[in-house]
Amino acid sequence: MISTILRAKHWQLFILIFGLPFLVYLYMVYQIFSTFSHLETREPDPTIIFGSIKYLMGFAFISMIVYWTWYWSVGVGLRHKIPAEIKTSPNLFKVFLLFPAVYLVVVSLFALSLIGQISTIEPGTEPAINPLIFTLIIPFHFFSIFCIFYCIYHVAKTIKTVELQRKVTFSDFIAEFFLVWFFPIGIWILQPTINKLTEKEDQDDFNEIL
Repeated sequence: MISTILRAKHWQLFILIFGLPFLVYLYMVYQIFSTFSHLETREPDPTIIFGSIKYLMGFAFISMIVYWTWYWSVGVGLRHKIPAEIKTSPNLFKVFLLFPAVYLVVVSLFALSLIGQISTIEPGTEPAINPLIFTLIIPFHFFSIFCIFYCIYHVAKTIKTVELQRKVTFSDFIAEFFLVWFFPIGIWILQPTINKLTEKEDQDDFNEIL
């Protein structure tokens, strides 16, 4: 899987991570406007909107898997190309990458459960939701944001370290940091660089065989 992600083209990753969910989002918006445009002739059907949201969350979940796999592939899969004398442990990166992934899965399942409750309750009633849940979500949410920024830092640093083959400072990879942060744009620049690093590895292996 790691090798597949590292060799994937930028447009392939863009379609999987952003293209497909965006198309489902456009369809959901169309369903919403279609529902409200017929209010004069029929009662609105909220189940159509909630059904579209479920599809959107499903595609978003697939995109999240690809997105997190890309982080893992770069942050862990390229480590063997870093000189041994400057190589650091990836354990903290693994933990910080795992936490927001699990958090997003739990929140997504909670949101789906909440949508299911809202779509089935009788008019004039409210879904039974414990306010304590939202109180617990807030600290987990902020810690997840911190974890994500650390992962962005680690991935950007790994790319530049492999590219320069020396110890780097933040000023060396600040451009990569923002490219990873603004991933829809950055993937078009970062992935070709990763492809070249991977192709160079393949060429080196081939030369060793010869």
